[in-house]
Amino acid sequence: MPAIPQGTLTPVVSAAVATGAQPSFSFQPRPNGGNFNTLIGATGTFTPCTATIEVSFDGGATWKTFVAVADFVANPVQTVTTFVAGPLYRYNIATFGGTSVTLTLAAN
Repeated sequence: MPAIPQGTLTPVVSAAVATGAQPSFSFQPRPNGGNFNTLIGATGTFTPCTATIEVSFDGGATWKTFVAVADFVANPVQTVTTFVAGPLYRYNIATFGGTSVTLTLAAN
């Protein structure tokens, strides 16, 4: 589970080849506090590829939908501006076809 620091590119899904929950990640606290603005980029060979972002407040025992379905074919680069340090997050790939998909996150 990587703790993503501000100002880095971090793969949060690496060459996924099927649907299902992906490894969790979190964010390192910002030195001045506050939320993270993020860009999420999808690379690979896929059509379709949709996923939800899930959040856990109990160390990964239970997961709830944080961001509804994201379509990475229609929008291979997406923004989410409400991530905070503390909880765990993960992608849950809902539909997938193709060779593989990697999702890389940049936090600022």
